[in-house]
Amino acid sequence: MADKNKTQIIRAGNRTYFLDVRQTKDGRNYLVITESRFKGDGKERERQSIRVFPEQSAEFLEELTTAIWSLK
Repeated sequence: MADKNKTQIIRAGNRTYFLDVRQTKDGRNYLVITESRFKGDGKERERQSIRVFPEQSAEFLEELTTAIWSLK
């Protein structure tokens, strides 16, 4: 995912998750995790995103891994 704008897509029922690696204006890479889902019965979609910058990535990964393992 080292390209300037690289996207991984995960489809899960009526939700779609996007994992995007983007670059700041000064060339630093960061991760954007976006959830897109249908809002109500209509075709309107609702999107929510979080950004993870390199300086928080190790702690984010550690906590995310712990949370995922607790789901089992």
